[in-house]
Amino acid sequence: MVLTRSMATNNNGEEPCTTTLERQVQTLAVAVECLTKQNHDLEEQLHQRDAGPNNHGKEQKCTSAKSRDQEGPEGSNAPSRQERQDTSRPSVVKTAPPHIVTKMRMMKERMDFMMNALRGRVSSDLNELVHRTNSPFTASITLFPLPLKFRMPQVEAYYRGHRYKKSTACLMSIKQREEETLRSYITRFNKEAFSIDEANDKILVAAFTNRLRKGKFLFSLYKKVAKTMSDVLY
Repeated sequence: MVLTRSMATNNNGEEPCTTTLERQVQTLAVAVECLTKQNHDLEEQLHQRDAGPNNHGKEQKCTSAKSRDQEGPEGSNAPSRQERQDTSRPSVVKTAPPHIVTKMRMMKERMDFMMNALRGRVSSDLNELVHRTNSPFTASITLFPLPLKFRMPQVEAYYRGHRYKKSTACLMSIKQREEETLRSYITRFNKEAFSIDEANDKILVAAFTNRLRKGKFLFSLYKKVAKTMSDVLY
């Protein structure tokens, strides 16, 4: 219900709140993309600075490698210089100049701040959309915080013209009156019995005989021990 009402425009022709929310999300996404690109450019600059002295010392590495090969198998067991450099190579943050590290930290703080602001803005806009709907509740009820595991209860639909089935307990209230004939009592009892969903024959016979007035017909029922309503009536 909230979605359909929020998507519809107001009577005054104002734009829905979702358009403002989409614009804010797009602006934040563009800002995050720019910050990510700047961070990537800074990392590339750091790698290029590190690659400069490495290229300058390639010739020295080649000559040292040839000399180690000529020394024989004694030096083959020792770890190579490249492996020692890989294991002892510091991270990019440690090798970067202080001003670049400061910029990277500031960019990270700005990105975290923007993401937190985005989450808070989205939640506040959604709450505003919910509370601005035509709710039958008062403002104090709608502003009341809900529990974490709250779920809206499922209420069955009420149909005005639908007639619900009665239970067998209503048969116990049917009793033959003092001046009521046997025919009218049977008619009234059958009318109530038809309104019950899947009534048991034993319950019908017991309810019929217990509320029956004393007489020859009741004594005849006790003699033949009727088990179904057809045995009672025929």
